[in-house]
Amino acid sequence: MAELQWYLEQFLDYPFHPETKHAERVLASLKSWGEAAFNALFDARDSGGIFDEATKDGYHHLQLRVISDDPKVQSWPWEALRDPKADFLAHDCQVERRMDSVKDPVKLHPDLPTDQVNVLLVTARPYKQDVAYQSVSGPLVELIESKSLPARVHVLRPPTFARLTEHLEERPGFYHIVHFDGHGTLDGKGPPNQLTFKAEGKLVFEDEHGEPDVMPVDQLGPLLREHNIPCVVLNACQSGMHDAAGGDPFASVASALLKAGIRSVVAMAYTLYVSGARTFLPDFYRRLFTRGSVAEGVRAGRKAMLKSKGRVCAAPKPHPLEDWLVPVLYQQEPLDFTFAAAARKDGQSETPSLPEEACDLGSSGFVGREGAILALERAMRGRAAGILVHGMGGVGKTTLAKGFLQWLSRTEGLGMGALWLSFKDIRSAEYVLNAMGGPLFGEPFLRCDIASKVENLTKVLREHPFLFVWDNFETVAGIPGTTIAPLLSEADRQVLKDLLRRLGGGKTKVLITSRSPEAWLGREQHRVIELGGLRGDERWEYCQRIIDNLGLRIDRKDMTFKELMDHLRGHPLSMRAILPSLEKHSAAAVLAALRENIEALGPQVEEAQQAVHATLRYAMEAVPMELRPLLYPLSLHEAYADANHLAAMAKLAELDLKQDDINQFFGILGILGVAREVRQNIHELHPALTGYLRSNSKAEPPKEEARLSWRSAFARVMAGLANAIRHSPLQAQRRVFHVHQTNIHQGLEFAKEYGLVEEERAILQCLAGYALDTLAFEEARRRYQELAERSRAQGFKKYEAIAFHQLGRVAQGKDDLIGAREWYRKALEITECLGDEINAATTYHELGFVALQEGDLTGALVWYQKSLEVWERHNHEALVAKTYHQLGRVAQEGGDLPSARKWCMKAKEIFERCGDEAAVPVTYHQLGRVAQQEGDLTGAREWCLKALGIMERHEDEAGAAGTYHQLGIVAQQEGDLTGAREWYLKSLEIKERRGDEAGAARVYHELGRVAQGEGDLTGAREWYLKALEIKERRGIEAGLALTCAQFGTLEQAAGDSPAARSWFEKALTIFEKRRDEANIAKAKKVLVSLA
Repeated sequence: MAELQWYLEQFLDYPFHPETKHAERVLASLKSWGEAAFNALFDARDSGGIFDEATKDGYHHLQLRVISDDPKVQSWPWEALRDPKADFLAHDCQVERRMDSVKDPVKLHPDLPTDQVNVLLVTARPYKQDVAYQSVSGPLVELIESKSLPARVHVLRPPTFARLTEHLEERPGFYHIVHFDGHGTLDGKGPPNQLTFKAEGKLVFEDEHGEPDVMPVDQLGPLLREHNIPCVVLNACQSGMHDAAGGDPFASVASALLKAGIRSVVAMAYTLYVSGARTFLPDFYRRLFTRGSVAEGVRAGRKAMLKSKGRVCAAPKPHPLEDWLVPVLYQQEPLDFTFAAAARKDGQSETPSLPEEACDLGSSGFVGREGAILALERAMRGRAAGILVHGMGGVGKTTLAKGFLQWLSRTEGLGMGALWLSFKDIRSAEYVLNAMGGPLFGEPFLRCDIASKVENLTKVLREHPFLFVWDNFETVAGIPGTTIAPLLSEADRQVLKDLLRRLGGGKTKVLITSRSPEAWLGREQHRVIELGGLRGDERWEYCQRIIDNLGLRIDRKDMTFKELMDHLRGHPLSMRAILPSLEKHSAAAVLAALRENIEALGPQVEEAQQAVHATLRYAMEAVPMELRPLLYPLSLHEAYADANHLAAMAKLAELDLKQDDINQFFGILGILGVAREVRQNIHELHPALTGYLRSNSKAEPPKEEARLSWRSAFARVMAGLANAIRHSPLQAQRRVFHVHQTNIHQGLEFAKEYGLVEEERAILQCLAGYALDTLAFEEARRRYQELAERSRAQGFKKYEAIAFHQLGRVAQGKDDLIGAREWYRKALEITECLGDEINAATTYHELGFVALQEGDLTGALVWYQKSLEVWERHNHEALVAKTYHQLGRVAQEGGDLPSARKWCMKAKEIFERCGDEAAVPVTYHQLGRVAQQEGDLTGAREWCLKALGIMERHEDEAGAAGTYHQLGIVAQQEGDLTGAREWYLKSLEIKERRGDEAGAARVYHELGRVAQGEGDLTGAREWYLKALEIKERRGIEAGLALTCAQFGTLEQAAGDSPAARSWFEKALTIFEKRRDEANIAKAKKVLVSLA
């Protein structure tokens, strides 16, 4: 049998001449042995009759059972028995082994499920150069998922013997199969071959540090017997091998487990190649689930191996191997799995559902990343709470996070649930805390202060396993030297850092993806997993997908091709860009060109980027000469490019190119894998492309004049875009900025560089306006001050006044009404001096808004009437309608509801007639407020829902947040406190995410009133305190007075009259300062009752 062992375990180490002849001799000997053994068993008259009777209806009905306690007998390859008149019996019949002197197996657990097959998968990979983590488990899980088989797979985490013991105790009578996917050894020394599993009588688990932990089978067997496990599958190789010279029939893992009382043990008689296991196991499980027989499953697995004999090895392509006789089956009184055939997956699952963001893997799906998945699995059991996946843009960080979550979901590894947060638009740490804690704690958590939220989250998340994904985390602190600016303040960043620090050593993990190394988090708070190119077989799998999609044929026997693949380092972009060129060029020619390109790049390019840049350099050669002039203007873009913009630039640069040429250009880039059309004419550029083009002289135009022409054209096109969107609703601006924000910034720099004054001004106004609309007040202030300074220096007083006006709006947004008034008056000094009635009227309007916020209704009325006189005289209907709207607000604040309704209806009529869908829902909302104050709650709700329908259709989040708030007020007045809370929380989610502190404070106030109405005085106090902190800090006097008054009613209800009096006195002081007569009277009346 030594020769057979050589063939199965060593031949593929060198499957070339003369060893191929050696292998042929071994197979011939195996055939001869099989026939000789068959004749010895069945040539006699009696035995031959039995055999003929058993096979009269075909070999597939034959059950061949070998029963012996003799290790020598058990070591023989009974699966190789061969009928001289037919073939090897094991190709068609069931072959199993039994021991003669073992006790009956233990009874099945009375609670063993019959609705599905439960598999406990133990995947141990303790060696540094180990078998790919999901090489076996991945196809098994995928099979169950894709075929909707009635089975559940639980991966043991961590794969330690101690955890196995604990887990079986936690789930008594639950598992039908324990599947060990790993290694075995005799002495525990030496790493395994990456292509095979090796074992000699012992199984290798991992210890708590991920190192090898050799476990004798005499410890495993009793454990499995104690927990009534019916079936064990061992793709630990040689787990079914017997020492023919030994005296112990139970020395092998399989026979020892049979002795321990396991009913069925599927094991491997020799070393099994991973590719062999991947062929055997899916068919084994598929047949087990459909026929209910372990023996039938083994037979199906063998037939699959016979059909697909190619094994990954040292040869350039898989080499045939007759290893179908390696899987062996030991049985005694096997469990009947026919219940599995009758069971059907009902689509229900007790496991937590995946976050919606993790469900879509895109058209390319998820390929490979075995090493990264194993690193993530191990990081999940490390001390650090944060797990940072760091890599270049476009390398697949987000895809890895999605693939990992899907793997955890399919193998019961999501713990108590997962949450996905993309940081692209998050501007508040409190929003992150609420997103994490809100679903766990409900409303009481939302009303806590930030310190309490961190404390409460820490307590629960340390004790319970959750997984949070923080995707695109580079926007939190920004990346210095790039256009990625920080969206969170230093204080907010410290909140997230502190949370990670506190979660360290607990059960919850936070998976972070970022292009930045995020050094500010501190090494103790997170473990870094660097993500590079694809490796090993996963490279070839991705390569095959590209080849199949392109309809190419590539000779993998070509060693130069293998060298080319190594040169590309498994980077998806490099492979996508280079492989199509093999249709016309040899691998050697392509490889030589790439090497030449790397040398041309020089030492200034980092080693990690050399292969990618060399690839891009080569790929650009595929662009026709007549289209190569477009490479330079493309290099001016980042992230996205619009084909229409490029055509406009070409026209301005006087380049003779048509739109069809532009489309052809982007089509070629798409084939090369460096650009893809995400919507009509808008193409997403690979992150490496722009950097390469900017550093490559081939993308430079031949003359400085051409360079100037293109850059000027770029600035003019971006200025045109800025002018087109500057007055658009925020949601429309947001869509453009999502695509072109970096390009617009680049256009500004070119406009400054080449003295394009009008273009510079247009872009500055656009950038500043967008910052203001998104509540990025500091950015807006900086941009408008720059506009004022540049306009003054250039002698454009009109635009200096516009900048002053907008600086007033910035101050107003920060609740600095005094500062706002000062800026507006500075603007008026210029516009009135210039006789610029239109812009003066705009400032009158805003001064009216300031007066309204201060409670000065008379002053507000004067300012609005001044602006209205100008608008009506110049016949600006839209601006007239906006002033009517504001006059309605003044009337409403003064208690004159009929006039308020009249003004709003006049505004509504104009907006509807003009088809102004951006403005009309605001007036619908205001009419809802008027109706609510009149007591017409049904009408109020109808107006608000009408407004909300338009706002949601136009993705107007800010407007929708205000209307959710108003609908909460309506529900509250109707006595529907539950409905009110739901509306308020919808409003709060948007306001916190946008960083709208003032808006959030208003919602906190109302949520306090809801809690107070429900009798929850503690909850009400917490909400009021949150509102109070913001209003005091920001100087929001009107809101502060109302919250002080509510605190007074709260203390009054609690029976604390002195405290109630104190709060009402504070409120009265502010009401009197603001000349709010209605609330002054209310406060005085309460104070009299408290005297």
